[in-house]
Amino acid sequence: MTICYTYRSIPYLDRRKISALRRIFWAIIVENKHGLGEESVFDFKYVPDFHVTTGKEHAGEAGVGVSQPGIERRNLKALMYAVGGLVVVGYVGLRILSGIVGSLVQSVYAGWVGRC
Repeated sequence: MTICYTYRSIPYLDRRKISALRRIFWAIIVENKHGLGEESVFDFKYVPDFHVTTGKEHAGEAGVGVSQPGIERRNLKALMYAVGGLVVVGYVGLRILSGIVGSLVQSVYAGWVGRC
């Protein structure tokens, strides 16, 4: 997941990954022996019905990456909070466990020294 967010955050890496995936998908879909075998003869063109648009057609490159607020930024923050929480809980748990183990070792050592 970290690698995915890193690629999305750096525009150069994002463009490079997209172009690599386009080449890979082209090879799989068109050039593969189980694929189409050749380019389609259909003229694929998107024509929106009833002039309904989403508003993102005019956004351009401004929304690329994780720099814009949105669902991906929210998920990245949630991931960071979760990792931070796990680190804190792990540290506290390790301190408690080391205290318990330390006291057990001391009591076993005291009992062993008392016998001698």
